[in-house]
Amino acid sequence: MAYKNLDPFDVKSDKLVFVPFPADQYIPQTTDKKQIVLHHTVSDPSNSQGDLSYWLSTTIRVATAVVIQNDGKAFQCFSSRLWGYHLGAGNWKLDAHSIGIEIDNWGGLILGNGENCDFGDFGVKKTQKDEFYNAYGNIVKIPENTLIEFPQGFRGYKYFQKYTESQLDTVGELLLLWNKTYGIPLDYNEEMFDISQRALSGESGIWSHTSYIKEKSDVFPQPDLIEMLKSLKK
Repeated sequence: MAYKNLDPFDVKSDKLVFVPFPADQYIPQTTDKKQIVLHHTVSDPSNSQGDLSYWLSTTIRVATAVVIQNDGKAFQCFSSRLWGYHLGAGNWKLDAHSIGIEIDNWGGLILGNGENCDFGDFGVKKTQKDEFYNAYGNIVKIPENTLIEFPQGFRGYKYFQKYTESQLDTVGELLLLWNKTYGIPLDYNEEMFDISQRALSGESGIWSHTSYIKEKSDVFPQPDLIEMLKSLKK
């Protein structure tokens, strides 16, 4: 698609849902922000409540400031001025000086072929032919028009579920807002889908979880996402 011009996110919009998130689930400390890091959840894209419930069930404070449902609604867990341990890169300063966005999405998918498949920590399971499995080894129903295939693979997966246009719009609007608020540059970083020493050094900009950890596949280089990111720098 030819990506539209976006405006900064309107915090008074009905697209924003404030979540009554307890302060012991994040770090209630204001920090300077240098980076914005895009993630996806590996969960039902139509319902952010599962992600929120999981975070509330743990004590490790891994939540991101915002989770974006497939209809574009942004669920805000805490202010972007605060932080949580969303990166897992072994350097808490990267967490503290970045803003995390989670996009609700099933993420990387495995197409069943009737044989056993090793799902890592979730065990070896016999797959059903032509069914798609998520990273946890569960069958998920993915409409064909929401699939994207990377013939050469990306971070261990050949198939992914696309981020929706509504989600990408909201991501772009938030990036524009935080550019105005924190001065985080909107330049598209060509290396954001691979390990980046620039990201790991704390260089300002928009990055992906894949920029920090080689085992991660969020977010993946969907052409619409790249087009949207490139459209932000006017």
